[in-house]
Amino acid sequence: MSQLLTELWLYPPLLLLVWILSQYLRLPQETQPMALLQLFATRLGNKVNPPNRSTGQQQLSGALALLTLVLPLLSLLSLLYWFSDWPLVLDALLLFFCLDFGRQQHRHRQIASAIQRKQLGLARDLLQLEVLRDCSTLSEAGVCKASIEHQALQLARHWLALGFWFLVGGGLTAVAYRLILLCNQSWNSKQPSFQQFGKAAATLGQLCSLPGYFGASLLYAVLVSMGRSWRELQHSKQSNLCRGQRWVLASLAGVLQVNLAGPVKYQGQKQRRDRLGPSRLPQAADVWLTVRLNQQAQLTCYLLLLSVSLLQLFSILY
Repeated sequence: MSQLLTELWLYPPLLLLVWILSQYLRLPQETQPMALLQLFATRLGNKVNPPNRSTGQQQLSGALALLTLVLPLLSLLSLLYWFSDWPLVLDALLLFFCLDFGRQQHRHRQIASAIQRKQLGLARDLLQLEVLRDCSTLSEAGVCKASIEHQALQLARHWLALGFWFLVGGGLTAVAYRLILLCNQSWNSKQPSFQQFGKAAATLGQLCSLPGYFGASLLYAVLVSMGRSWRELQHSKQSNLCRGQRWVLASLAGVLQVNLAGPVKYQGQKQRRDRLGPSRLPQAADVWLTVRLNQQAQLTCYLLLLSVSLLQLFSILY
């Protein structure tokens, strides 16, 4: 029991270390383990989701495909823990392979630079590498809006929530959560062809991401303006966005004072989403501001984890 408690105390400084390292040590995209798993998930989805099936069959197939991808991999990783003499090192490696937020930040800086240079086509192409929505007809304001939204949601899901689940259950829990996100992205239920098949991954992904959504919306409010953030959250209560995404986007729309959300296109079909925030459309400067806000949010988390780690160290020493 004492050994377990000792290891639990080590998770906050371990998370801090991996978070910082992941910003500077990035694997090429083609060698990322998660990129390879996403390719497998895409092919699995295309194979077991043929057309002309009933709604119930599609939903059942999607749930079974999710289990088929997640459970065998977690079982293999559990065996590694069984034989490993350094489980904390394995935890750190698994978390590192799950993190990809630094690359995404770099991509959005490229998008903002392209917009400032009036290279709208390049900005659309760069954005299309990150999002599932159709970007070919987006205006400059539409590209800026999509970039801002993607940055905020990625901070919530792929950074904060991932860190939360790592603290809760170590590397295995972080991998399980990341695989759910991966399946949700590969079989996104917003795409007409995966509307029913991807429902299980979407529901589970939204539920598991709630800690990250809450953390991101709170960080944006604390870093800029609690009042503006709170007002937009109150105004957005009747929005048709899912709860977690509404928290993040409404909070960010309030602090940036720009219009976010609105209709989007997936596979040529327009889907309605309520707009959030004031009427001012976002510009390239707002994309840069979101990048800086995310960096400040990360720094705040670093300082929080550092404080917790120092308190733990003092409690052990004294």
